[in-house]
Amino acid sequence: MFALSIAFIIWRLQNEGPAAFQALFNHAKTLYFLAALVLLPINLAIEAKKWQLLCRPFQNLSMNTATKAITAGSAYSMFTPNRIGDGLGRFHFTPKNKIPAAGYAFAMSSSAQFISTLLFGCLGFGLIKTFGQHEPTWWLAEQKWILALLLGFSIFVVFCYFSSYFLPIIQRTRFLRFLHKHTAAIQGYSLSQKTTVLLLSLLRYLVFSSQFILLLMGFHELSIFDAFARINLIYLFSTLIPTLALAELGLRESLSLVLLENMGLSDLEIFSSAFLLWVINLMLPAIYGHFTLLQKPRLS
Repeated sequence: MFALSIAFIIWRLQNEGPAAFQALFNHAKTLYFLAALVLLPINLAIEAKKWQLLCRPFQNLSMNTATKAITAGSAYSMFTPNRIGDGLGRFHFTPKNKIPAAGYAFAMSSSAQFISTLLFGCLGFGLIKTFGQHEPTWWLAEQKWILALLLGFSIFVVFCYFSSYFLPIIQRTRFLRFLHKHTAAIQGYSLSQKTTVLLLSLLRYLVFSSQFILLLMGFHELSIFDAFARINLIYLFSTLIPTLALAELGLRESLSLVLLENMGLSDLEIFSSAFLLWVINLMLPAIYGHFTLLQKPRLS
């Protein structure tokens, strides 16, 4: 997937050279880039707050420690499929006897963020039909079926997230015996707590979507609603396609080139925006996370 994505990007940008990049950034609006960068601490703070809330039944974390945990997770996740290593980095700040409970908390956090992507993906299909320009006929015709399947899947995932049905299954399953003693700690998530975590996930989604829009606006004037609709689909497809976080450097840019090309943006503007977003939201936290891991011994 990474190789195919990079090959597609090279093909689309084969006529662009260093001079084109230099000219693009010379005429860019730096204020929009700074605004996207300023949103990074907000993005991290929301995710840290989610982790702090989910860990509260079994571990008291300060916001500072929770922030270090999620950046350590970013460092681990760079080289694992669909960022599943994110949990490994976070567990670095969890006592070993509490890691099974933290694993369930991480699953809750990831599920809430996944639900946000699904819900905004549904919204994206609706918005692109209203605000989209020059869409292929076959794409418009198939949207209602895709949207129906996506809505059905979203409802199922939301039910699984809010349901407490899975804890009794854990307690009855023999090969999950190592989790039995931790169910008391994790079954305490109330409906209000789950709702709070989901709302924080929705808010975080709006933050990093706004970052993408700001970066695009730094290069070109555009319709915000049209851009928001397409960005929702980019995040949806990039989430559903298994890849490494490091490989998102190619995948998200490839999807952006396909889904944003009808907005009047050049390939160079689209690629540069998606690449800068990857640098801000993935590379910078991962670099900080590596330093955090080097300075902090693993909790025993």
